[in-house]
Amino acid sequence: MDKEAAKRVSEFVLRASGELDESVAFVRGNCSETELLAYRESIGRVMNDLWTSVLKPIYSEHPDLEPEGLKE
Repeated sequence: MDKEAAKRVSEFVLRASGELDESVAFVRGNCSETELLAYRESIGRVMNDLWTSVLKPIYSEHPDLEPEGLKE
């Protein structure tokens, strides 16, 4: 993927991850503990897939795009 496309995809995915985090906070305040645990587990799998399938390959190819807070 060329660098500009990689940058845009990274930005989209990071924004989506932030929205997913916010959704967990919403569920925490509006649903039962059982629902929260199931939801949080599902969102965790989605975020892991986004990291391993989308972001990690981008940052492997373009390490300078990886945000400081995400560097391993």
